[in-house]
Amino acid sequence: MSATYRLERIHLEVTNVCNFKCEFCPDAIMERKRGHMDFALLTKALDEISENNLAKIVAFHLMGEPLIYPHIFEAIAAAGDRAINLHLTTNGSTFHLRPEHIKKLVSSGIPKVTISLQTPDPDTFIIRGAPPNLKPEQYFEGITHYVQTNLADERSNTRIHLKFLDTTPHPFLVPHKTMHVVEGKEQMQEQLRTDPSITVTFI
Repeated sequence: MSATYRLERIHLEVTNVCNFKCEFCPDAIMERKRGHMDFALLTKALDEISENNLAKIVAFHLMGEPLIYPHIFEAIAAAGDRAINLHLTTNGSTFHLRPEHIKKLVSSGIPKVTISLQTPDPDTFIIRGAPPNLKPEQYFEGITHYVQTNLADERSNTRIHLKFLDTTPHPFLVPHKTMHVVEGKEQMQEQLRTDPSITVTFI
């Protein structure tokens, strides 16, 4: 029987492990044990959500980076098999670090992907705490490649949303850092148009 009250969104934290150490994120003070959700538990949760019509949207997102979850593409397929409106939020790092993720994600049929870009230039990228083998230009190029590949695939209905910092982080979270905060959509678009390090198609 379907639920009498349907939630707008349910977040499933498939992993709380992240390969970024963003200075504006509370991840650094998290005391919970790090790890990945058991895949059997995840499919059980998806079954219950689907069978009881519990939510309009299911999001693979909370503290961790879902694209480093070992079963992420099986999980996306499982949500699709259950006709779940799945949204995934990623920091976008694996588009360069594991480029095979690009085609896999494009072909997965996922309804929406949010890329937590946050810092649109090399100067502010420093606060992301990215792994040493991921340089700013590589990061932006990987994201651009994913966006362009998705646009070029006529079979893909995935909507891509780029997310930026839109408020000044609290000084206790990001102390002693000079930051440029983008003031609204128009300035963000102008920043991306004039910055040679990144090319983004707005969709």
